Amino acid sequence: MTYKHQIGLIVLCFLAGCVRAEPKPVLDQYLTVFTEKTTDNLLLSDDATFYGPLLSEPIVGNDEIVQFLDQVLPSLELIQVKQALEGDDGACAELVFRYGDLELEEVHCMDFQQGVISSIRLYFDPRPILTK
Repeated sequence: MTYKHQIGLIVLCFLAGCVRAEPKPVLDQYLTVFTEKTTDNLLLSDDATFYGPLLSEPIVGNDEIVQFLDQVLPSLELIQVKQALEGDDGACAELVFRYGDLELEEVHCMDFQQGVISSIRLYFDPRPILTK
């Protein structure tokens, strides 16, 4: 990872309220979604919101986000968790996925309310997917 990417992750984590360097239960549970490829225990608020670079509008609602993740999980292989930072009000994780023959570096930033995820913001460069 380049210095520019490290600074970007630190800035995103600061904006999400991250202060600790070790994952806690909510972030650990979120990462388990990708390692076990199941959303069964995903801790989302009922009105959670998911933002992504390929979405024209955010996905709103626990059931809608779970349905979306259940559709994309079979296509993704988590290769590496590069960094994961969590604070009381949010977390960010830098993840590397394999999507077909592409390798994607993504940053997932979450806001927490009362111990559950209230929003997820996904950041990555979508150009490799769009030009494929």
